[in-house]
Amino acid sequence: MRVRVLSVRSIASVVAVAGSVLSLAKDASAQVIAPTFAANYTLVNLGTPPGVPAQLGGVVMATRNIMLIGGAANGASGAIYQINVVRNAQGSITGFDGVATQLSTAPGIDGGLFFFPNGSLGFTTFSDNRIGQVLEGASTPARFTQLSPLGITASTGTATVIPEGLPNAGRLIIGSYSSSEWYIAPITPDPSEPGLYTIGVPTLPARFTGGGPEGIVYVPTNSPQFQTPSVLLSLFSAGVVRAYQVDANSLPNVSTGVDFVTGLNGAEGGALDPWTNDFIFSTFGSGNRVIIVRGFGAPTSAPPCNAADIADDRGVILPTYSVNNGLTEGDYNAFFAGYFDALRYCDIAGDTGTPLPPFGPIGQINNGVTEGDYNLFFAIYFNGC
Repeated sequence: MRVRVLSVRSIASVVAVAGSVLSLAKDASAQVIAPTFAANYTLVNLGTPPGVPAQLGGVVMATRNIMLIGGAANGASGAIYQINVVRNAQGSITGFDGVATQLSTAPGIDGGLFFFPNGSLGFTTFSDNRIGQVLEGASTPARFTQLSPLGITASTGTATVIPEGLPNAGRLIIGSYSSSEWYIAPITPDPSEPGLYTIGVPTLPARFTGGGPEGIVYVPTNSPQFQTPSVLLSLFSAGVVRAYQVDANSLPNVSTGVDFVTGLNGAEGGALDPWTNDFIFSTFGSGNRVIIVRGFGAPTSAPPCNAADIADDRGVILPTYSVNNGLTEGDYNAFFAGYFDALRYCDIAGDTGTPLPPFGPIGQINNGVTEGDYNLFFAIYFNGC
């Protein structure tokens, strides 16, 4: 049934238009870290990202300075937007810089916005129960996978790739909003269409958590109160972010659920900032805000040490949650895999070969992937970090 569109999300849209000032004031005072976690974690409301149309969908970091956010979520005009962020001396995001621009169309985008292992983007949709894939550098999705034939109850919801070091790493965990169930599905590169993935039939029974899931993040185990592998779930219907320990398959263990953030209207999306491990999520309606939670354990994988450090040791494009020992063969392989196709992650320099921010000055002339990027990569690659 699609009661949620008529009774919850449509109401959220009306309230956002007709009473946005009241809604912002109410939500700013209501959202809190639950008492169980308040001694170790703090919450920061970044407000509405300029230029991203309501309602907000999922969120993920593309680079140290660029956040991706779903806008006009659940609608035919849904899209993925990019906006620069501002960081403080400790590296945490404190606000937005400038106005967002559209990266790609994403009709129906919902709470799931994530990177596949090769660096292409994935997003979930509502209410047609699909996952879209956007290739590196593209402005429209290259593929939509209908999830209902795979046995996933309509409609998502959210999804992400299970991180390295956990059971079922590299597979998708998919959350159905409508049934509040979680599924783990295999993904395999499609040799007939390079850069795209085939999503397989879930290999485990669905796991029910309730709450209307719209986001999932696996918590770093070096974080206070999270030494046991755990997830944070953004639960739209419940109005909370809730923490769960995970089982031997990386699925939420329902009996361990405890509220982490309360007082929310429209909890949506979820991602870790790989440079700080701060937790980022958004809200659908009710001010359409981006919220940061600080206090998690510091990343164990170093962020890029210079402009040429574009991948982890395996050659997987940063940001990633695995091992990165600076400039290695992984960076070399990744650069050559993407340079001749002008993939965005190879755009590390302005046209003159000067590093782009954060490793070089702002305001450079930059026409994408050019000879300047090639020259810079090899000028610094053999020097290490």
